[in-house]
Amino acid sequence: MNLLENIAVAFNGIKSNKMRSFLTMLGIIIGISAVILITSLGTMIQNTFTGTIDDLGVTNLVQVMLQGKPNATRESQWMTQADLISDTMIERLKERMGDDIDYVWVTTSAGRGTVRNTAEQDGDDYSVSLTGQTNEGLTAGTTDIIAGRQISDEDNEKMRYVINIPSDMAEEMFGSARRALGQVVTVNVQQGGWQASTTVLDFTVVGVYEYEASIMSGMFSRTYDCDIPITTARRMTGQDPVEGYYQYFNIIGKADVPASELSDNIISFFNNSFYKNNDAYQVTTYTMENDLAMINDALALTGGILAMIAGISLLVGGIGVMNIMLVSVTERTREIGVRKALGAPNTAIRFQFIIESVILCTIGGVIGVILGIIGAVVVGEVMMMVLADQLGGITLRTSPSIAAITISVAFSMVIGIFFGYYPANKAAKLDPIDALRYE
Repeated sequence: MNLLENIAVAFNGIKSNKMRSFLTMLGIIIGISAVILITSLGTMIQNTFTGTIDDLGVTNLVQVMLQGKPNATRESQWMTQADLISDTMIERLKERMGDDIDYVWVTTSAGRGTVRNTAEQDGDDYSVSLTGQTNEGLTAGTTDIIAGRQISDEDNEKMRYVINIPSDMAEEMFGSARRALGQVVTVNVQQGGWQASTTVLDFTVVGVYEYEASIMSGMFSRTYDCDIPITTARRMTGQDPVEGYYQYFNIIGKADVPASELSDNIISFFNNSFYKNNDAYQVTTYTMENDLAMINDALALTGGILAMIAGISLLVGGIGVMNIMLVSVTERTREIGVRKALGAPNTAIRFQFIIESVILCTIGGVIGVILGIIGAVVVGEVMMMVLADQLGGITLRTSPSIAAITISVAFSMVIGIFFGYYPANKAAKLDPIDALRYE
């Protein structure tokens, strides 16, 4: 018989033993669908995370920070103002590497506290975190102003008590973002550690930015992040309002400049000049590229391990296929004897049973792929509904892996060959006389 005839015989055998064929394929179906489901969910998590990072636009962000030198000679490791990175150093960096830098993002924490609308003295208090910002830093950030304006350079020059608040805070306090503009909010600012002091200050709302919920939103009590001029923040915390000093700051590089290359150049610039003779500290950097690579590797490793565990069911399914093919050989012993008596060679007999095994596994593989894709989509939708508050509008990007689908179907065919060979070989080696006598 040729290939098409063998395939026809295989399908006839499946039709004549529907329940037995289904139970045989069940192990393959479960194994393939589990592999597809796990790899699809892993890809979904990876795509969602990577997409969220891309949407934030921080893939070219470099955080510059101070780090203790491993061979420090200073007796006391306490950081002094002379160790900190100053505005003057940052300006020198911008002069040297301005062609590679889009924005420099410096911030100063002005403390945490509570806000109360002065028009509603009996209203609720809102927990806030005040961050001093420059206009350049806010431009580099990812917040979009939906009403009013950003903190301006003039605000910083005149050290004004103005504030940008998030949209949800504006809506809760004033009814809308537009109505919040020009309103005065009283902030009870707490500064310091366990001996914290409280200062009551009035800020005028000049801008409202669009609040975008993250995956962690809703899991903890809400603290509203508010922006004020960085010079105002320094004055509030007793620092020099003109010259800033930082343990860290951020740089947004040009889109065509790799973050790793920019990072190396920044380290070289600082450590070969300002920190060359510092006996305790040096500059180091952190980039999102490193984290993305590590997270992607971890997700890929985890997904691979889970897929291997799911693949065990494929092994069990393959054993089931071999078992049923041995039963089939036993049931068709007389048929095999007739074919061999009529001159069928061993290769033809072997090929016939291998084809049957491969078709059985391939059908199971295709069904498993379909169920796996459906399962991945359903699980993704369920996760979207269950975690709606935590996801905060972020879409889980379900994307079944084409590679996993292709490999799964191919692997199911390989299982058919591997576990079908022994029964096929046993059938091919039957003695025709003994086979004809078989009842």
